[in-house]
Amino acid sequence: MDDVLRDQQRLTAIPRKFNSYIKDIWVLQLKLHSRIGSQPYKTLRHPRFRAAYDFLLVRERAAGLGDWWTKFQKQNEDERDSVINKLRVERENESDKKFGFWSELI
Repeated sequence: MDDVLRDQQRLTAIPRKFNSYIKDIWVLQLKLHSRIGSQPYKTLRHPRFRAAYDFLLVRERAAGLGDWWTKFQKQNEDERDSVINKLRVERENESDKKFGFWSELI
């Protein structure tokens, strides 16, 4: 991640104060893929959630998660719990965990 930022700074003037914001948004991309248990609630409360969510929508065509997060934000607590439990049941049969675009962050 640091290498990507360093390379980009050679082409674009990115003030250092924005590096932590950029890193937060990138790390949240991974957390947006984790939609089981208490993680969605933690992610929703993160100060950079909205920026990460907007970035997710930019990436939306590849993964299809933007629509899920749009609906999740608008649901009440019971509906959120129901959606998370439904995902948990669907994923219990999966043997390996997928981490979105993890390879792009390294």
